[in-house]
Amino acid sequence: MMRFKFIKLILFFGGLLLSSSSFSQVKISELLQESDYHTETSKQKLFMIEFWATWCGPCITVSDYLDVLQEQYKNDLYILSLSEETPETVKKFLNKRPTRFATAIDYDGETFKKYGVKDLPFAVLLNANANIVWQGNPANLSNYDLDRFLRKSSTRFDASQLIELEAYELESDTPQTLDGTYKISESSSDISPGITIFRNSNYMKIEGSLKYILGYLLKSSPNQILLESSQNKMYILELQYQKKLEQVSKKILKVLGLKLKKTTKKVNALELSCSGCKEQFWAENQIDWGTDSPQFLVDDIQFSADNSTLDDFVFKLSTLTATPVVANSDLKDEFQQFDWQLHYKFYDLMVDDLLYNYGIAVEKVQREVPFYTVTKKGLE
Repeated sequence: MMRFKFIKLILFFGGLLLSSSSFSQVKISELLQESDYHTETSKQKLFMIEFWATWCGPCITVSDYLDVLQEQYKNDLYILSLSEETPETVKKFLNKRPTRFATAIDYDGETFKKYGVKDLPFAVLLNANANIVWQGNPANLSNYDLDRFLRKSSTRFDASQLIELEAYELESDTPQTLDGTYKISESSSDISPGITIFRNSNYMKIEGSLKYILGYLLKSSPNQILLESSQNKMYILELQYQKKLEQVSKKILKVLGLKLKKTTKKVNALELSCSGCKEQFWAENQIDWGTDSPQFLVDDIQFSADNSTLDDFVFKLSTLTATPVVANSDLKDEFQQFDWQLHYKFYDLMVDDLLYNYGIAVEKVQREVPFYTVTKKGLE
């Protein structure tokens, strides 16, 4: 897994000056394309930051709308399209669906955090004083609204001066391969829900609490992992990429002086079964985030998975719904990888999504599921 360090730069990209002044309102790590509508000397009345992702279906429709809007208001409006994804992923997307406004990467998500982006697509509209005059789904910004904001914004300014570039330089001190099979070490991060997984062809790096790491290795909901809070520390697990991960859980627990006991319990669960699903699973080229990229991307209502097995998908769904999820034997394809995208927040929408996109039927049931108890060695 690669690590990056910040280097602040003041650079010219064609006609676009990227400033490092404290006045900047958006930080980017890479400018992928400049605006076709603006030059070095052009001045605007309003500056829009559009937040999006290549996996976000509604973002694609909004992008087409914003292209039209930028053409109509090219003398008064500057639009910057901003994604948290890798440059390679966005470049591939733009090759298939080109746009004409400025597009950039917010690699560490700093600007996403600054404006409290929770749902996509999302946009903020700034005036010459860098004050927010409007924010929300760009599809809801009408010409009437934009004309009203322009009448109230008489001052013209160089919108590109609100952009600051923080470039990233690759550090080589984190290995891409391991001498042994795996390595586990405590993380300095605060305890938090969720897990971060990066992979390439022969290497995985997993960061999260012990409960979440074990849940991933055992393909179970973290709620099925029972341990004391004092044992649930944050760890970084590095391992050679492999298909059978259950054995890794026993090995890392041995290193930590812990052991695992498996039991079963009858609980409320979600049961997945096949309803003509085999031919509907998405091929691996449906989503392509490139190498050294995260396995999952999650927002408030949906998640996407790149090159993930059915078991990986079940783990993520069980984590996000806080409910054990069981895939029946008619679904099992232990090692084959697929691409996934699913709404998980609203149950009825999730059920329709799974059935329509993948041919997977969902049912709420009571059934026996595995639970794993973690204890210190020598203790029952």
